[in-house]
Amino acid sequence: MKGKSKKISYILRHRISEEFLPGGWLAVNIVLEEVGITMDELEAIVAQNDKGRYQLSEDKTLIRALYGHSVPVDLAYIPSQPPTLLYHGTALKNYESILDSGNRLFVHLSEDVQTAVSVGQRHGDPVVLQVDAKRMSEEGCVFYNPKNVIWLTEYVLPQYILGIL
Repeated sequence: MKGKSKKISYILRHRISEEFLPGGWLAVNIVLEEVGITMDELEAIVAQNDKGRYQLSEDKTLIRALYGHSVPVDLAYIPSQPPTLLYHGTALKNYESILDSGNRLFVHLSEDVQTAVSVGQRHGDPVVLQVDAKRMSEEGCVFYNPKNVIWLTEYVLPQYILGIL
């Protein structure tokens, strides 16, 4: 199932196509055909994704990724007030480039260190940045919380990084 989930992730997060509808939605039948899975398998992948990456429409005819896009997508997120501290997990080898720029449309942050470590471990030795989300918000940075596990913001400037864990 993991390989199929990765293929879904690629389709929904990194591909530009005329088939996409506003909000980043794509017809489920396209995903089923391209990935070679059944609707039951797709529903299981969506339900079992621990980070809540995917969302099915109420009638289950459309699907979208909620975050992690490398292509422009307007997901119509509603701004949310973040907690005081958030954490960004990455691999140690990516730390310097994080301070300069990223390759995604949003920086992904979590409310707990363990989730950030888990994210960072995917690509090497993990590093966790402690971020002053409250100050960022007070100074005009906008945060979104599409799923309880993940917080998004457009950038994190070095002055908002309180430390490395």
